[in-house]
Amino acid sequence: MKKITLLSMMILSSFGIAMESSIDSKKPCISSEGDPYIIDFVSGIFSKLKLECETIDAYKIAEAVNEFDILAPTQPTTPGTAVTFSGSNQMLEPSIVALSTTKFVVAYRSSAAGIPGEAVVGTLSGNSITFGSSTQFAATVGGTHTAISAISATQFIVAFEDERGASDVGEMRIGTVSGSSISFGSSFDFASGDVDAIEMEALSSTNHIVVYRDVEDSNNGKAKVITVSGATLSFGAASTFLTAPTIWTGLDELSSSTFVVAYQTSTTGAEGGAVIGSVSGTTITFGSANVFETNCVQVDVVAISPTKFVVAYDDNDDGNGYVQVGSVSGTTITGYGTRQQLITAVNAIRLAPSVTDKFIAMYIPASGTDPTYAREGEVTGTDITLSAQTTIHSGNSDNQAMEVIEIDDGKHIYIYQDESNSSIGTAIYGEASAPAPDTDPPVVTSISLVGTPAINAASIQYTVSFDENANNISTDDFSLTTTSGTASGTISSVNTSSGTSVTVTINTITGTGGIRLDLNGSTNIADDLANSGPAAFNTGDIHTVDRDAPTGYSVAINQSPINAGNDNAVSYTFSSAEAGATYNYTFSTSGGAGTVTGSGTVASAGATISGIDLTGLADGTITLSVTLTDVNGNTGSAATDTETKETVAPTGYSVIINQSPINAGN
Repeated sequence: MKKITLLSMMILSSFGIAMESSIDSKKPCISSEGDPYIIDFVSGIFSKLKLECETIDAYKIAEAVNEFDILAPTQPTTPGTAVTFSGSNQMLEPSIVALSTTKFVVAYRSSAAGIPGEAVVGTLSGNSITFGSSTQFAATVGGTHTAISAISATQFIVAFEDERGASDVGEMRIGTVSGSSISFGSSFDFASGDVDAIEMEALSSTNHIVVYRDVEDSNNGKAKVITVSGATLSFGAASTFLTAPTIWTGLDELSSSTFVVAYQTSTTGAEGGAVIGSVSGTTITFGSANVFETNCVQVDVVAISPTKFVVAYDDNDDGNGYVQVGSVSGTTITGYGTRQQLITAVNAIRLAPSVTDKFIAMYIPASGTDPTYAREGEVTGTDITLSAQTTIHSGNSDNQAMEVIEIDDGKHIYIYQDESNSSIGTAIYGEASAPAPDTDPPVVTSISLVGTPAINAASIQYTVSFDENANNISTDDFSLTTTSGTASGTISSVNTSSGTSVTVTINTITGTGGIRLDLNGSTNIADDLANSGPAAFNTGDIHTVDRDAPTGYSVAINQSPINAGNDNAVSYTFSSAEAGATYNYTFSTSGGAGTVTGSGTVASAGATISGIDLTGLADGTITLSVTLTDVNGNTGSAATDTETKETVAPTGYSVIINQSPINAGN
C-alpha cells in the first residue's frame, strides 16, 4: 500500500475533507462527506495534476499546487452588520463605486415624491458601515438608468436619464465628497434623447466610458468617451457597438485603453454577447461582437485581466444562472470557456472583482423566496471554480435593486433592497479570499536624473523609485557605470534609508563620456514585510559628461618689438587651439597699471587674433595671457607669451663731423 503522510491528511483536512481507504483497504481516497463544492474543487486539483488515488503524497501535492498556482476560492462571509441608507424610501436601480478602501458612494432611484435620483456616502471602518445623508442629483430619474464612476478619492460622476417629459435626456453631474456629504456641480447632457441601460466605467481619472441604449435611434447600443477637466465634462462622438435593440448592458475596464461590454439583445430571442472597445483620444473602435448565449437575460461582466473576462447570465432555456470566461486578443474575443452553473432557477446576477483571478457573483434565485446569495469564483485558464454559497440576505430582495463592489482586495460591499423592511436600501460588508501573501521584494521602477544637469556639472542627483516602500537603502546598494569615454564620479550619499523613492547624489565627476546609476543585485534592500533582494536595475537615465578642459595650446605675439609703428595693431597666433572654443585674452605691462582684454571664438587650431590696440599700455615687458573655454564651459590653463614694448625716441644726443674740410684726400 502506498504510504500517505500525515502532511497529506493535513493538506486535505484544511479543505474540510476526510481521507478513507477504498473497499480493498489498499488505496486511500477522498471521502464523499463534506462540502460538495470543496470536494469538487479538490477533486479537480487531483484531476488537473494527474494525481491518481493510489499515488497521493503530501509533498507531490504541495509541489504540484505551487507549480500550477491553484488556490481554492473562498466562501464569502459577511462579518459586518446590515445598515440602511435610503431613509424611509424604497431604493431602486442602485449603482455603487469605491472612492477609496474606506469610502464609497451609492447612487439610486428613490421612491420619494417625484422619483428623484439620490446619492449617499458610505464609510467603512473595520467591519462596520456608516452612511451620511442622501443628496439629490435629479428631481426625476428614469428606471434602470443610474450609473456611477470614480474620478478621485473625493469626486465621482453620476449618469442618469433626466425625465423632463417630452425632452428626456441622458445627463451627468460631478459629485464632490467632503466627509460624509455630497455636493453636485453643473449638469452635462451626454445624449439628447431618451436613453436606457446606462453603465459607466473609469479608464483613468480623466477618461471614462459610458454605454447606453439609444431609444431615439432604434434602441441601438452606443458608447462615448467622457473627458473630465476640472468641473467640466465633455464627450466624444457616439460609437455604436450593437445595431439592434439593446435590452441590458454590463461594462468593465480591461486596461487604460480597452473595455468589454456585455449585452442582451432582442433581435434573435434574447441573445447575449460581448464586444471589446478600444479608446484613442475621444474615439472608440469596436471589434466584432461575439455571442455567448442565444437566449438569456440579466447579463453582467467583470474583467479578470486585460485579456480575460467573465460573463454572467440567466439562461432562458433552463432558467439557471451561469458564469463563463471570455478570452481577448486586441479587440477580438477569441472564444469562451465551458460555462459553470452558478445556481438553478436564478432571477438576477451581479459581478464584481475580488483578488487576482477571482470574482464575486451576487445573485437572487427565482424559486420560492428571494434571498440574496454570493459565491467567489476563480478563473484558471478558461475554467471557473466556484466556492460554496453564502447567504447575504435571508429575506426577499428585488432583482433590480442589488449591486456589489470590491472596496479592497477580497473585501466587498453588498447593496440590496430589504423587502421585509419597506424595501429600504441596505448595505453589508463582506469578505472573500485574502490577497496572496506578498513574498516579492521591492522592485525599482525607474532611475531618473533630477532636473537637467549641465554636461560639465561636478555633481548630479538621481531619483530612484520603487514599486512599494523600501528599507535599508544605502550608497553601497548602487554602482556608477561608465557607459562611454572616461567619465567617472563618486556615489556620495542617499538622502534617506527608506521610502518609495530616494535621491542619490553623485560628486567629483570627471572625464568625458557617459555615466549611469545602477542598482546592484542581491542587496539587503527589503520591503515592510522583510522581503529582500530586489533585482538589479541598469536601464536608468544616462548623464552625458564633459569635464575635460582644452589643453596643449600655446600663443605667440607676432610683433617684436612692439613699438610706436605697430602698437595700435598688435596680433597673436594660437598653436594647437581647440576650434570652436572661446578665447579670453589679457595684455598687461611691467611699465605700469592697466590691461587690454578681449574675447571671441577660435576659428581654427592656428588662428590669429589681430587688431589689438596696446597704445594705452606703458612701455616695458608686455605679457599676454590667454585661456580657452570649450563649448561645455570647461576652461583650460592660461597660455602666455612676452614681448618688449618701446615707443619713445632717443633724445639729448649730438654729432660732429671729424673732417674739416672734407676734400679730395679724405
